[in-house]
Amino acid sequence: MKENHPQTYVVKKGDTLWDISAHFLKSPWLWPRLWQANPQVKNPHLIYPGDLLTLIWVDGEPRLVRKPTIKLSPTMRVEPKASPIPVLSFDEIGPFLTTNHIFEAGLDLDQLPYVLGENENSIAMQEGQTLFIHGTLQPGVSYALYRPGELYKDRTTKEELGREAILSGVGVAQQAYGEERSVLTVTRSYREIRQGDRLVPIPSQESLSAYFSPQPGQLTNELGYVVDVPLKVTGVGKYDVVLINRGARDQVHPGDVFSVLRPGTKVVGKGADDISYRIYGSVGDKLFASDSEILPNDRVGQVMVVKVYDKLSMAFVMSSQRMVRKGYSLTNP
Repeated sequence: MKENHPQTYVVKKGDTLWDISAHFLKSPWLWPRLWQANPQVKNPHLIYPGDLLTLIWVDGEPRLVRKPTIKLSPTMRVEPKASPIPVLSFDEIGPFLTTNHIFEAGLDLDQLPYVLGENENSIAMQEGQTLFIHGTLQPGVSYALYRPGELYKDRTTKEELGREAILSGVGVAQQAYGEERSVLTVTRSYREIRQGDRLVPIPSQESLSAYFSPQPGQLTNELGYVVDVPLKVTGVGKYDVVLINRGARDQVHPGDVFSVLRPGTKVVGKGADDISYRIYGSVGDKLFASDSEILPNDRVGQVMVVKVYDKLSMAFVMSSQRMVRKGYSLTNP
């Protein structure tokens, strides 16, 4: 528990379970423990705006009990119950869940529908244009258009883990024309769309869930690591996305939480008057220093898995004291 944590909290519209738990807990991902074994709540994940959460202690363990707050007035009226608050804000994660993608290792990309072009001979196609597609699309269904990108390999074994799928646009399928030929209207472009971009159906929002159940990740072998940062920047923070080298074959599941370790830096020198960081040392220091030392790794944040592939997973940075970067290690929280 945090020091000076509140005793009560009234749930507001726009709250998430993660944010509420951050008022009480040093590690918000432990929020399910506040509701476990609570006989008052049939489904402890369903907390609504207006609910009054009161902190009590049962056998030495903290519990949040829920009581709805009702504002009385002289008139009678029926008010529909608001939607339960999610663990995370769908506004934050929805666009990511529907469009970010990885091509699985071993997938034959030639089996996916792809862009043939359009009749203005445009090399770079954009929002509003009508495109002709090689492949059969289902009319009325939304599709994401991807360009194959970097091939990800394990940094130690060199095993292929999957291929980056670079989002170029989103469109809606129209009528078919001829055998294995379709028409698509581009509804949004994120970058120029090119001939050969592949198409993948977008899952409907109804099939996606913001009700993840955070649980401690269980890495059983060596440490995992951050394979890539899809934003292609040097570092990311809270609610940004990272790609990690663990997936379904490693028993990773949506909701798994891992800690991020920043690698210890190297220092060289022969004494207090000669010590320096290796990156700032002279060429001689780097080549001949036998007394170099590596500082310990330190924890800089936590990530939660939200999308799992066979050998890779996408994860959100849920908290960060420092920037999370490509190559940083992962460990159990």
